[in-house]
Amino acid sequence: MYIADLFNKNNLFQNFGGWFRDTKASFFSQFTRSKDSDLKTAWQSWKNETQIFETFLGFATSVIININQIKLLEKKCILQFKILESQLNLLENRIIFWSYKLVNLLSKISPVINSIRIMENLLLELISKNIGHFLPQNMDILIKNGSKSYQFLPIDLWDKIEQYWNKTGKLLSNYSNLEFYLFSLTTHSYLEISPKKRILVLLPDNPEIDNSQKFVYNNNLDAISFLRNSFEDFHCLVEDISLYFGYEPTYILQGWSFIEYQNLPGKRGTVALIIKDPKKNKGIEIIREAGKPIFNKVSAT
Repeated sequence: MYIADLFNKNNLFQNFGGWFRDTKASFFSQFTRSKDSDLKTAWQSWKNETQIFETFLGFATSVIININQIKLLEKKCILQFKILESQLNLLENRIIFWSYKLVNLLSKISPVINSIRIMENLLLELISKNIGHFLPQNMDILIKNGSKSYQFLPIDLWDKIEQYWNKTGKLLSNYSNLEFYLFSLTTHSYLEISPKKRILVLLPDNPEIDNSQKFVYNNNLDAISFLRNSFEDFHCLVEDISLYFGYEPTYILQGWSFIEYQNLPGKRGTVALIIKDPKKNKGIEIIREAGKPIFNKVSAT
């Protein structure tokens, strides 16, 4: 599931939205011409052709929410420090800091890295569908094999992917692999006082080596800034590729994947409730009648 407003209000993935829109339009055009137009067939076709877009946007939603929460939690950590600052004997610019708020913040770093990595794989799958040729569903393998292994891939597309990989993707991959080998990326967490108070989570400069005892932190690479910049770089890659394929920017429409109600054990009466406007307590009720969905507007009385 995804939240379309997160993208539309922040001008994110709008060219990708055009890609999604045109793919949905093609799906519905083919479906309406099909003689076998039952919901089961529609759901299977939807999964095969367009559900990948919703999955992609779902992970993007997770990344945006987590990055925003990291920013908010950082502010709360700094406020906790400021309340007690006058009582501290501060002689160093960087101190060890711990609080429940910080633990909450740190818990969101790995999910952001892993979500972007999954989105990379989904993007390669979408490119494969668009060009009609198989690409590995892993950017590590794609880059390792080299451009000569994929001569059907336009050189402009290869260059965009390779540039992203060299700047951001390779580091994301290395940090993700460290987590796999049970090394915590949040071991070196501090509160920095000057020139601006901030939470600093240092990432190793050399994550490609397999010995944590040899990690160095000379570049002061901050995980919080790294996550934000990595998402921005990946967003630019997605938009550039969408534009390359000729997709024009458009608002992303909210989707609910309501056809999944077929998996519910009971399929009578109300099968779904969509809260469309939480501030005004307005929603949409979905009822199943004669095997088809019926939509009713509902609101607080």
